[in-house]
Amino acid sequence: NPPADYKEEDYYQREDDKPETVKRRLDVNIAQGEPIIAHYRELGLVSDIQGNQDIDDVFADVKKAIAAIK
Repeated sequence: NPPADYKEEDYYQREDDKPETVKRRLDVNIAQGEPIIAHYRELGLVSDIQGNQDIDDVFADVKKAIAAIK
């Protein structure tokens, strides 16, 4: 449900706010981002962390990854 003070005229949807546009943007982001990630991975500065585990485990893994590059 929208907030009580919601007014439709205060919001608009971009003309290009469509699934195919979002997919294209994501594809561009991945294509441009992968070489950057690869570069930093070669320097040992990228860690893969499983985000689908318990939040405390994610946090522990993030702390370990940061400690490993200090």
